[in-house]
Amino acid sequence: MFITRGESEFEVSISMRDGEWEGKIVEHNLSRLVPTVHLCHNWTSLDAAVTGVRRRWQRLFPDEADEDRPDFQEALGEPISSLYASGDREYPDPGVGA
Repeated sequence: MFITRGESEFEVSISMRDGEWEGKIVEHNLSRLVPTVHLCHNWTSLDAAVTGVRRRWQRLFPDEADEDRPDFQEALGEPISSLYASGDREYPDPGVGA
């Protein structure tokens, strides 16, 4: 998911990687040659990943009103229901939907 703030565009993603949930926030700005990685971290649960991404976003934009904050569930690579539909695994297969 892409979010624009001022002159920057932020790429926010939460995806399954090697049995863990990876959250990323990467800032793209035309005035910088290289994107700025604000967050790239792994968590063992989806809830922890969404909370971690939300926490970092709040640190980047502390004055942003709650109603203006993005819904980070939209940052998931694919709908969460399709991830768990493949069976009763503790972690979804990263190849599902690929």
